[in-house]
Amino acid sequence: MSALPDWVEEMVVRAEAYITQTVDSDGRPQHQGYGQFSQPRIVQMVDKYLGNHINEAIKKALGNAHTELASQIQTVVDRALKEWGGKPVKIVAHKS
Repeated sequence: MSALPDWVEEMVVRAEAYITQTVDSDGRPQHQGYGQFSQPRIVQMVDKYLGNHINEAIKKALGNAHTELASQIQTVVDRALKEWGGKPVKIVAHKS
């Protein structure tokens, strides 16, 4: 006889079935979609999680690099205009 109550064992069985179920790239089980069903749900979930975090990290890094580059260009332009006797101009970084 098991030391766990029947309902706990049932939840473990259901959880295992859920995470090992074969799904498409959007996480849909075979009966709900038309994609290729080649990976367990847990693999799809980890791929999606990591993909989202990598994408956000790249966006943040590019935004920081863009801001730094705009700042450096502003400094060079101001210095050049000052040397040539021109008026300072404001360069605005474009956020995409």
